[in-house]
Amino acid sequence: MEILSNYPWPGNVRELENTIERIVLMGSEDGITKFDMLLLLPALNDEKLKKEFKTIPMENKTLEDLEKEAIENALENNGFNQSQTAQELGISLRQIGYKIKKYGITI
Repeated sequence: MEILSNYPWPGNVRELENTIERIVLMGSEDGITKFDMLLLLPALNDEKLKKEFKTIPMENKTLEDLEKEAIENALENNGFNQSQTAQELGISLRQIGYKIKKYGITI
């Protein structure tokens, strides 16, 4: 809620509505993470969040490309600790292991 409240919403209500729809579609069973918000709102003005996660340019990339980059960045931000990374991304340790193997991410 804090992230949504602090975002400037240059597109006003329509942008907010579209973002909420994307959040619901992207979110996991455990809810929405800070990382989800950064993917959806790359222009966040919260410098602390920008330092926590690198934003990922989305031009000409597939969803799998974006997911791989997001996982790589989160792993790097968490010192390659898979348990912390999974928790930060809102997925299980088993899922992070599967995705690391699927995308051929080296640790």
